[in-house]
Amino acid sequence: MLSFVSEGVFERFPELRVVVLECGFAWLPPLLWRFDKDWKGVWREVPWVKHRPSEYVREHFRFTTAPAHLPSDPVALEQLLEMMDGAGMLMYASDYPHEHGDGLPALLDRLSADQRRGVLRDTAAELYGLG
Repeated sequence: MLSFVSEGVFERFPELRVVVLECGFAWLPPLLWRFDKDWKGVWREVPWVKHRPSEYVREHFRFTTAPAHLPSDPVALEQLLEMMDGAGMLMYASDYPHEHGDGLPALLDRLSADQRRGVLRDTAAELYGLG
């Protein structure tokens, strides 16, 4: 992900979309914070990166819900979901037959009906052009 953004892949291929599987997503907000922070110090050295790195990630990447390693603190979970664009960057994945604990049910319980529909259906339908 870092290489795709910092090497300018999305400037060259603006229609490219990437789905990150089997990696969880709770690590993403702190990584994007640091990526944006570091880019602010070196943006002149990478003129092909025309936007904040987090903007490229939000536009071009989607992440699956398996495994959903969620913070146990409800406030931290709410913050995580807010940073994930209200779960707009998430797509459902069961990883059947593997069991990853109760992270997915806990995640779905915290989402609004619209957000849940997005995770379970709409984000993937949009990504794959299924209308």
